[in-house]
Amino acid sequence: MVSKNGREVAKLTPEKRTYIISTMPTTEAAIDASLMRDVYVALGEPIADGSNQWALRIYVKPLIRWIWLGAIIMALGGLISMLDKRYRIKKVKAPLLVTGNLATDRVNEIAIEQSISASTMSTLKEK
Repeated sequence: MVSKNGREVAKLTPEKRTYIISTMPTTEAAIDASLMRDVYVALGEPIADGSNQWALRIYVKPLIRWIWLGAIIMALGGLISMLDKRYRIKKVKAPLLVTGNLATDRVNEIAIEQSISASTMSTLKEK
């Protein structure tokens, strides 16, 4: 029983198990998980041969659940930001092709002027 200020917080039962096939003892920790802290209780080895006293390890880990909650919130924020259309790259309708033919080159230049803003086009013409 785990208590705080005389009030029972949780009833934890750690175990020592021995499986038939492996015949090695294993320790099963008892965990009391909550949003503000996790309590782990692990049963150790007997203190003396033939006695009923055992070593007991108790760990209190504060705010462990917040690590997982923070990762979930970050993943949701990333998904929501990918859905925003303002941050998508706009496609240019026609690429600039220089063929050497003045009529064809002028048609391509007009198509590009329609898809690119005037300020960007003036920068391209200066170069």
